[in-house]
Amino acid sequence: MKTLITVSVLIISFVLSGCSSMKELDQSKTLESNTWLLRSMNGGTIVLSSGKDITLEFEKNSQGISGFGGCNRYFGKYSVKNDGLVFSGIGSTEMACDNMNTETDYYRLIQKTDKYKIVSNTLSLYSSGKVTLTFEKK
Repeated sequence: MKTLITVSVLIISFVLSGCSSMKELDQSKTLESNTWLLRSMNGGTIVLSSGKDITLEFEKNSQGISGFGGCNRYFGKYSVKNDGLVFSGIGSTEMACDNMNTETDYYRLIQKTDKYKIVSNTLSLYSSGKVTLTFEKK
């Protein structure tokens, strides 16, 4: 009877640890299947005078990103390796708006990203070990 209980506990442990590993490996699917709304930049809350959200979307097949930066639409490429995330080729439309500082800061920070983490409905982007941008699922 003790052997049966021990085997049952081991099986349950393997199943649970397997689910956890699958969840970690499946982060890129979660990353790519959502529109992300920017909620903080370097720890500060983001509120645009237009009332619109800065957004980030990932397109798995093309490894492309797109979104709204606060004034302009932007686009670029990304690559993921484990929990590493790198953006490249960031470009945007060139409309002029009253306050371009937030958009300029956002583009600067997103290009410095080297890691990401998803917990529940929150996507955090890191640069050199520090959270720089925080998004929530739309």
